[in-house]
Amino acid sequence: MRRLACLVSIAACCLVVAACGFNSANNDEKIKIVDWQKVLAAHPKYELLVEAEEDWHRAEKMRADQVAAGKKQLALLDKLVALKQQTRANFAIADYATKMAEHKARQQEEFVAWQQQFLSQKNKLLAAEHAAIIEKHQLPIVNLRLKLANVRLSDVEKATLDSELAAALQAQNDELAALESSKEHLLTAAVSQQKQVLAEETASYSRQLQTDLALAQTTYVRLDQADLAKAPREFSKVLIGLDKQVQLKHATFVMVQNELDKDVQSALEEVTAPQGNVIVVKNAIVNINAEDLTEQVKRALQNKKTN
Repeated sequence: MRRLACLVSIAACCLVVAACGFNSANNDEKIKIVDWQKVLAAHPKYELLVEAEEDWHRAEKMRADQVAAGKKQLALLDKLVALKQQTRANFAIADYATKMAEHKARQQEEFVAWQQQFLSQKNKLLAAEHAAIIEKHQLPIVNLRLKLANVRLSDVEKATLDSELAAALQAQNDELAALESSKEHLLTAAVSQQKQVLAEETASYSRQLQTDLALAQTTYVRLDQADLAKAPREFSKVLIGLDKQVQLKHATFVMVQNELDKDVQSALEEVTAPQGNVIVVKNAIVNINAEDLTEQVKRALQNKKTN
């Protein structure tokens, strides 16, 4: 198996070709390179990766901001009441975001299970119709083929029968295509309806959750004066909630990144397998006199995701 050169991250002004298995003594063989980052940016889901990374960093920033604000407030004993109220509010925001994320994750699992069950039921129902179409056209097609097997046919007769057979086959294919199209329309409509149901459930859950959290906040405000000593503990709860958010956003980012990296790696291997030694660069900041295979890999990636 031809070797794919190791991934090289060029952050300085040098490129160690030998480390990638390239034989610089062979002047007849031009260096071949692939810019990993450019290929990744061409992935149809690259915007999802950027979005996931931004969400993750926003969660980190939110946590860092809360830590800074909390430390400052805890140092001001005369503002403990205000601190506790803010802490509870922040905890409510983190708790709301966490519960909504968990709710959506459960909904996604339920949706996948529903879709699989729906497809299974529809396939069973449409199987009989598919068989009926085949049976309907089978005898005429067989008869036409038997007639065409007659060696004593004139050219005119043979041409006529060929035309009739083609028409019969086309009619069968048209009916099968229409059946398949109806299946897709049914699925599209059902998915749209199911998503609408889930969206309404999410909106209802969100409203109820916000109401519950707001009611809880109102109750806590009345108890703030008696609970000043609990402020540090409540602050820790906020951090726990924010940590969960950071972990959740980071896990989502890693999941999307791994999926895209896998697709890029697959396209990379497909294009570079016949090429011999290839240098893969990431974030290159130096000019390299080489044959650039990046566009080929990008096309291979896009073809894979389209098909």
